[in-house]
This record gives sequence, structure tokens and C-alpha cells, in this order.
Amino acid sequence: MKITIQSLTDIITNSSSETFIIFDESGIEEIKKIVNSILKIADSEYTFDDLFNAELDFNEGEYRDYWEDDGGLEGTGLSLRDYIIQHNQETIDRREGSLWVDGITITAKPNAPVGTEEAAKLLENIGYIFESDTFYC
Repeated sequence: MKITIQSLTDIITNSSSETFIIFDESGIEEIKKIVNSILKIADSEYTFDDLFNAELDFNEGEYRDYWEDDGGLEGTGLSLRDYIIQHNQETIDRREGSLWVDGITITAKPNAPVGTEEAAKLLENIGYIFESDTFYC
């Protein structure tokens, strides 16, 4: 198997740069594809959705004040979760600020086979398996 990593920036032409790992719903879908492929190769009767729950890890307590200052559900028309997702997209579009999603949480479903809980803990860290550095020239 070959895993190719595309660089986030090839040439940095200014004096400062930031590199982000961005967690979003597409990351969850990619993890599901990987796990489902492995399960298929192993002739398993299970799929990712049979064994695991996956969701974005929002630090809601930290950002609830911003949402409430903007009027909460009534003022924004958005749930706190959707407000955080919108904030993240706006941050990415502006290329400034900080993102409000801390990662992806994967848990074993109740009554899943033995070993599923340990696999869930390993899968949670898949976003961190590659070392990432930003160098300044």
C-alpha cells in the first residue's frame, strides 16, 4: 500500500505561516471507507456503522458564549453545532482565526464484538499518524 501526502504549502513566501489539521464530516467518511475496505478484505459480516459511532468533537462549552452573544438559536437561526461548523468554514475561507473542532470521536457501539472498543481508540488517532512540520526559511 502506498500513502501519498501532498504538502500543505510548497513555498512559503512570507515571514509567517500556519498549518492546520482540519477535522470535518469528510474525514469521518474517509475513516469509514478505510475500515469498510479492511473489513471486506477480512470477509467480515460487519461494516463501520455496525461497529462504531463517529462524530466531530466540538468543544461546545468553550464556544457557547459566542453563540449566545450572537443571540443563540433565535438570533443566529443555527444550533450551536451548526454555528461552530459555520464558524470553521468562515475561518477557512478567510484563512485566519482558529478552528473550533478538536477532532473526531469514535466509540464502539454497545454489544459490539470484543476488541471493538480498542479499535475505536486507535481509530480516533488516525488524524495524527503523520508527523507534520512547518519550516521557516
